[in-house]
Amino acid sequence: MVGLLSIAVPNVFKSIEVIPKVKSPILLIHGEKDTFVPCAMSITLYLKARVTKELRLNPNMGHSGYDYEDDIFSPMEEFFVNKLDMAEHVLQTELDGYSEKTEEEIKSDNHFKAND
Repeated sequence: MVGLLSIAVPNVFKSIEVIPKVKSPILLIHGEKDTFVPCAMSITLYLKARVTKELRLNPNMGHSGYDYEDDIFSPMEEFFVNKLDMAEHVLQTELDGYSEKTEEEIKSDNHFKAND
């Protein structure tokens, strides 16, 4: 915690102590305009993590002001595909969402990425 709040409120989040024990892959997404939780927290967590990890600092994102698709879902998909080698699973999830669409609708959808 930062400032006067750190004096009045105990640190109940033991993230820095726990992060070295985490065994699953970690994606940290943090907005540089976040005035509630400083970016230094995510940087510290990233440095202390001992697993496959990625840190995304977004210069335009705040604590609650963000675009779900661009700031959250796209980085998650990239993490799954690039860091965890889950391209096959991500593609299948996308295809599952197209089960009710025609082939033309699927081909015209901007989110569909096929390997030609």
